[in-house]
Amino acid sequence: VFINCSLRRFSSEVEKKTQRSFSLMLDKRFYRERKSFLCIDGSKIIPSEQVNDDYCDCEDGSDEPGTSACPRGRFYCTNLGYRPHYIPSSRVNDGICDCCDASDEYNSHAHCPNTCWNLGQRERAYVEGQMRTLDEGLRLKQQLIEEGVLLWREKQAQLGELQQVSEDLQLKLEEHRRKKHEAERLKEQALKALEARDGGEGHFFFNLLYQLKGILNQNIFKIFLKMRALGLLLTLCFGFLSDLQKKLAIDYGANREFLFLNILTPFPPDLFHSKHIFLVWGTWSGTPKNQYGQMVYENGEPCWQGGSRSATVTLTCGTETALRSVKEPSKCQYIMDFQTPVACQPVLKQQGIHSEL
Repeated sequence: VFINCSLRRFSSEVEKKTQRSFSLMLDKRFYRERKSFLCIDGSKIIPSEQVNDDYCDCEDGSDEPGTSACPRGRFYCTNLGYRPHYIPSSRVNDGICDCCDASDEYNSHAHCPNTCWNLGQRERAYVEGQMRTLDEGLRLKQQLIEEGVLLWREKQAQLGELQQVSEDLQLKLEEHRRKKHEAERLKEQALKALEARDGGEGHFFFNLLYQLKGILNQNIFKIFLKMRALGLLLTLCFGFLSDLQKKLAIDYGANREFLFLNILTPFPPDLFHSKHIFLVWGTWSGTPKNQYGQMVYENGEPCWQGGSRSATVTLTCGTETALRSVKEPSKCQYIMDFQTPVACQPVLKQQGIHSEL
């Protein structure tokens, strides 16, 4: 009877240990109840009794997920209420709890409390706070998109006005060129007439031509001044027009949500002890999944005993538009964290809180 009870207790412990180990597996299809076990890498078939027997039979360590027998084995921490993860099998039953549910120390003298719920509670509170920030950020982003649409239309109207003004100035300038050419032609005729009658009769007519020459000179000078003024106005108009065309050609996002950043300078003027460092728009350098998540600014002011300053700016979701941090990992090479509502993405909202929390 004693032997039978001992065998039943031993069998129950082995069964409990085996079942527990199986339940910890992320991919359970490899650990179904069978008479034999196929190593996950397909290298060997062993009897199911040799799974978790504290002896490494498979080269990939897949037969010992619940022991530390295999040097390359991995143990799966369920961590119910928190995040599951793998640890090396060498840490199983080593007296130190690596899983927050202490499942890795099922056969050691370590007494570790289950902290998964507390960790998960803190994680959930953090994620819920992030979701609230995301909700508010998306709301503010929509406002900025709507403002961007109005601003874009305003800039397009300004562009049309500038183009019309430049055309009008060119027409007036061309008109004054014709007037100047006509006045110079009349002056030339008066000079020829004066030369023909110089020293001859008709003193009255000679004086009249001389006065006409003076009047024509004055008209030519006045026309010249007007042409010069028109030319300066036209140059200024072309400058404004070119600057506006360049700004409108910039990629401001799918909904032009980043347009306001080109109006609001995102970086403090004295950040680099100069007000002329980053007054130009950088280039997008984000990933294919988040094209507008990062910007690169290059060819800044010369750095003392170095090259030009440059900066990599990462845009993160937030309810305010502000520069959060600046680091200089190498000389005059800056890394910035820039927070703005327009960096908030609806896809983050769709993912929601981690399902395993």
